[in-house]
Amino acid sequence: MRILPSQQRQVGGTFFGDKISPLSDTTHIASLASGAPLFDHIRSMVYITGLAAIIAGSFYIAMSVYFSSGDDALGRTETLTQTIKL
Repeated sequence: MRILPSQQRQVGGTFFGDKISPLSDTTHIASLASGAPLFDHIRSMVYITGLAAIIAGSFYIAMSVYFSSGDDALGRTETLTQTIKL
């Protein structure tokens, strides 16, 4: 099964939003379980989740620049996939 970059970005954004949103039930449960106020919990999660979002965003930008220039994007995709599998 092939996963498109747009699907990857959507899933990444979903996980980011789930960790940071004050409306998310898992955020409420985690803050209740730890005994921390909700917004203190969200503030502490920004450091961890924000770093992951910045790294993923940088990767997506680099890949979009790499694959947008030229006609042989499919060939480069296969080469990159084979390199990652090694």
